[in-house]
Amino acid sequence: PGLGAWPIARDLGLMNQQHQTVDHAGRVHVLMWHTTADTLAAVGSAPGRERWGPPAARRYFHYWRDLDGTWKRNPLPGPAGTRPRILAASDDRLFALAVAPRGDDALARGIYVLRGQLMLYEAGPASGWSDWRVRETLPHDVRSEPLFDSARWRAEGRLDVLVQDTPSTPGEPSALRVLSFAP
Repeated sequence: PGLGAWPIARDLGLMNQQHQTVDHAGRVHVLMWHTTADTLAAVGSAPGRERWGPPAARRYFHYWRDLDGTWKRNPLPGPAGTRPRILAASDDRLFALAVAPRGDDALARGIYVLRGQLMLYEAGPASGWSDWRVRETLPHDVRSEPLFDSARWRAEGRLDVLVQDTPSTPGEPSALRVLSFAP
C-alpha cells in the first residue's frame, strides 16, 4: 500500500496484463496501453465515457525505471491495438511487438483486434528510449496477440513471432505463421 510507479486514472482505459522486461543494466521496462486526457480530447471524447476509451485515443506507453529509481514515460507512435510485448537486446535497445488495427472493422468486442498489422517498434538507450519508431510492418492481416520465442531471443538474438492470419470469412480456420526477424 502506498507504493506506486506512475499514477494512471482508472477511467483512462488502462488495460491489464501488459508486458515487461529488465534490460542488461537492471532497468525495469513496462509496455502498456491506455488513453490520456489529451488523446481523448483529440477524438472528441472524455475520460470514462467508454470502458477502454475509443480506439483512436488508445496509445502504447513505455514506462521505465531509471537506475536512480525514477520512473519515466515515453509514448510509441500511432494508436494501440493488442496487448504489446517488449524485449531488451544485449545493447539495451528495446523492441516492441503489437498488432495494430487496420480499418474501421478491425476491432470487435471492445479490445480484440480481428484484422490488423503486426508492428515491430524500436527505441535506443541513448535517447532514453524517447525515439520509438516503427521498424517493420507485416504486409498482411493478422489477428490476436503476437507471441515470441523468448529462449531463442536470449540465446541467438533472433525474434521468432507466432501470429494467426485473419480468416477470409468469420469463424473459418486461418493459418498460423512463425515470422523471423533479426533485429
